[in-house]
Amino acid sequence: MFADGLFEPHAIAGVKRKVPYYFKEKNHNLFAFAGVYSVIDDNSERPIYSASIITTEANKTFKEIHNKPNKLGSYRMPLILDPSNYWEWLHESEEKNIKELVNTFTNQEIVTYPVSQDLFSNKINTNTPSIIKEVPIQNGLF
Repeated sequence: MFADGLFEPHAIAGVKRKVPYYFKEKNHNLFAFAGVYSVIDDNSERPIYSASIITTEANKTFKEIHNKPNKLGSYRMPLILDPSNYWEWLHESEEKNIKELVNTFTNQEIVTYPVSQDLFSNKINTNTPSIIKEVPIQNGLF
């Protein structure tokens, strides 16, 4: 699954709402999430496609931004594949080699910055290019 960015929530002490951070490749090139998919063909008119992004233990950057652990106490991040591993991810069938790929992460330079808290509003159309513009945080507030 290719993307040009992703959002992660960041909790700031004393601020009620989480602050969304945008993650992208430095030059805004596409990157690929490691994922799995299935097709359910129940002989209906259309098959049903299902996909999931694989997550892994968070690296330092993701852990600092997505700074609240899950219910199990771990910090997770989506597994972003290095371009040199795309072919292997799509074609590998040996369990040992797949486990090795799951423990990799892209060598692409990923940058991150805060964006508008409007992103988390269901009352505002956030499907606009301006939603990924950096919003400076001052004294823990926008």
